[in-house]
Amino acid sequence: MKAGTGMLVFEAGGVVAPITNITQTVSEFLNAGATPGKYADGLAALAALAQAGATAFSARTALIDPKTGLSYWNEIMVWNDANGNGSIDAAREWNMRSFKRAA
Repeated sequence: MKAGTGMLVFEAGGVVAPITNITQTVSEFLNAGATPGKYADGLAALAALAQAGATAFSARTALIDPKTGLSYWNEIMVWNDANGNGSIDAAREWNMRSFKRAA
């Protein structure tokens, strides 16, 4: 990933921790939702975390993670590798609420 770019990642329980493998990325390998690790692509993985028929992933449309009891909205974060070193550094991962987008 290029320095200064972001990637959607899944943090079970909404706790910021190192991204250790591809199953934590919002990709076909995502280890969350109805069919963990078996999605067509990242958009399909993200759609699986929202209510059926939802046209957007938001605080209102996100399903509840049965493993943690939290909304998937609170478990999806943006990882920004600001210095391009490929690892989680302090203050480089933000939850969706941090972006203050209308949901």
